Amino acid sequence: MRWAALLLATSMATPVWGWGCDGHRIVALIAWARLDDPTRAAVTELLSRHPVPPENRGCRAPSRNTLADVAMWADAIRDDEPDTGPWHYVEVPRDARRSELNRNCRNGACVTRAIARQRDVLRSDAPDEERARALRFLVHLVADVHQPLHVTGNGDKGGNCAPVTYLGDAPRTSSGDRWIPNLHGVWDVDLVSTVLARVHATPSEYAEALRRRRADDVARWQRAPIAIDDWAWETHEAGVDLAYGRLVPRPPIEHGSVRSCLDHDDVGCRPAKQGLRIDDAYVDAAAPVLDAQLAKAGARLAAVLTDAFR
Repeated sequence: MRWAALLLATSMATPVWGWGCDGHRIVALIAWARLDDPTRAAVTELLSRHPVPPENRGCRAPSRNTLADVAMWADAIRDDEPDTGPWHYVEVPRDARRSELNRNCRNGACVTRAIARQRDVLRSDAPDEERARALRFLVHLVADVHQPLHVTGNGDKGGNCAPVTYLGDAPRTSSGDRWIPNLHGVWDVDLVSTVLARVHATPSEYAEALRRRRADDVARWQRAPIAIDDWAWETHEAGVDLAYGRLVPRPPIEHGSVRSCLDHDDVGCRPAKQGLRIDDAYVDAAAPVLDAQLAKAGARLAAVLTDAFR
């Protein structure tokens, strides 16, 4: 009965999520369910031989699922390996053309090129320790390239410098160079918390309900060719049309390099003067696109892993 109720709830509610711990685990769980037995066995063997220390899981509680348990590792190591920070995003301006996608990947250090490199490592005859590391990166980065604020920006560090009032919660400054809530953080964490609370579901329950509800689409996305730049551009369009396009008021297009979110003479501080708001109407409008992005990420991660272990 509970599963029937959950499936009904997720079909009637307005599902949204972010790419924080819960969001990354949802993507990993969808991917895991789409792997064939040989690929699951290969993934499990490789990761078990090179386990992640508990302090590098990136989530407070461990997961019983092999992929979900390492889904936040790439974030957890960023302080120790700062050179990997740019691997998580590519900030493409709102008014960019498709042909300009790679121009915004500076020195090859961006999410699309990082996915391609780690995929090559996983498919190679490199030492298993390097292949396990590449696998952990792929679990995380394929999810990241489907988060609109990881592939879209407005001169504001991918929304990190865009303070927003989220469902009545007004922004305030925190220690360091940031606002809370901000547009990027809302998509990373707050939206997924909202949907899980609405349907009273755990990440694993939500992943299963979403996978079943979008089964035909998930199968189609998994069968499609692996086209990383196309994935990124789809995500960018969602960022333009939805993440920025549905804000109230709609912010003007900005360019430039941000020095500090809190520098009043910098482009990065302009959004603080705009009174940007995310209300229930924004969340409701986001639901169909968000639903598809999460399911696409899981399906495409499954495709990347299945291909790598053939």
